[in-house]
Amino acid sequence: GWKRQPDGTFVAQVTAPTEADDAKYAKYDFTVQKVAKKKEQKGGVLMSIPCLRPILLGMEKKAAKTKIEMCRMRLEDFPDEVIEMGINLREVVLSSNVINFIPPDAFENLSRLTSLDLNDNMLQDIPDQIGLLTDLTTLQLRRNRLSELPTTLRKLVRLNTLDVNDNLLQEVPQSFGLLVELRHLNMGNNVVEHISEHLKDCPLHSFDISNNKMTEMPEALEELGKTLRDLSMHENRISYIPWALKAFQYTKTFSMRKNQLMFLPEDLGFLTPLTVLDATFNNLRKLPASVGKLLNVTELQVNNNGLEKLPESVVKLVQLQKLNVHSNRLQALPAQISLLTHLTEITAQCNKISSLPSKGMGTLVRLRTLLLNSNMLALGAVSEEHGLAKLTKLEVFDLDDNPMGDPEMLPESVKRIFKRLDRSLPVSSQARLTTEVDDEGGDDGGTGSPAPSASVKSPTRGLMPVPT
Repeated sequence: GWKRQPDGTFVAQVTAPTEADDAKYAKYDFTVQKVAKKKEQKGGVLMSIPCLRPILLGMEKKAAKTKIEMCRMRLEDFPDEVIEMGINLREVVLSSNVINFIPPDAFENLSRLTSLDLNDNMLQDIPDQIGLLTDLTTLQLRRNRLSELPTTLRKLVRLNTLDVNDNLLQEVPQSFGLLVELRHLNMGNNVVEHISEHLKDCPLHSFDISNNKMTEMPEALEELGKTLRDLSMHENRISYIPWALKAFQYTKTFSMRKNQLMFLPEDLGFLTPLTVLDATFNNLRKLPASVGKLLNVTELQVNNNGLEKLPESVVKLVQLQKLNVHSNRLQALPAQISLLTHLTEITAQCNKISSLPSKGMGTLVRLRTLLLNSNMLALGAVSEEHGLAKLTKLEVFDLDDNPMGDPEMLPESVKRIFKRLDRSLPVSSQARLTTEVDDEGGDDGGTGSPAPSASVKSPTRGLMPVPT
């Protein structure tokens, strides 16, 4: 009902509605503003409106807080506010605190919770009662001190995303096989040595098991290949891939960098949806010819291996934008690299490249980065015929530390590129060696301080950052 105040305003007096009231008056569409306006127009005193009481409380219910966020507050205990709000909560964010313990009864009144974020705390265990959160779809526990997970996680049948990155977990629990809605699992930066075969029953779309202690590819992954879109296994100790990759018919990113791979299997070509192939920092001596079948690849990252040449089939990767092959033993780039017209970046520094492709590079008009420093390019290896003058979008260009002799003898078109980029001409490997000898104590009286010289690198050039 409404009660008139001395100043002429009205105060709604309400009591808690019953479920029957809610059902009975749900069809009414009154609001406080509409009712007050109607009363004011009539000039009378409205003492009670039967349908108003449950509607007001219904509005209060809709306005009830469903999310609580208490980040970076140095909390050591699970906050009472979360427990007290209980049944209304759908999302709880308690990241970046120092919570080290969750009381067993903390989850008893949170049965409607759909998202729980406990990232960046000091938790050593999770109570078994987490199994009560059967509506949970997202659970984030990264950067804690967890050495194991409760088996009751198997009850979270609606769980879609689980992030336990950067903990102390030693295995992937068998109970994960029962999480039939799990799509995204991040277990990177743990100490996992073994993956349970039961994981194959999870219809995962993304799986991150990077930076662990895996020594072999688990058999469960072969079955997971039927649903996986993104697979990250970098920074482990894996030396070979034992099973067929043809099952990975939906995989778009495959990261195996910083392992101990000696070769990639020939059936790599079956990963036709692949857009990013990362096999950097391994022991690869060659790439399979089937890499040319990866027609959707936009990034080929194979730097820091022992590659002596690239298969000619690489030029079939017509969507390729980034070719990262630095720090290998390459003696040449593919002869028909001019076919890769979508290229924006070539990083081929620190190889043994002695000549540029015979058919030129002038068609690579989208190229923005070309790093050829620290190779074996002699002065005549870079000529007008190579079409570098057509690379008008070039923003980063480096020919340092090649045996070119006098850089003034470079083609005028190449010198204009350096001028446009406001860079001095490249320092040849011979000139740098001479400068280093002089720096160790020549005409400066043994002080070791370098004399001014055109061959000394300018501060604006420095060493180019190596893409990872």
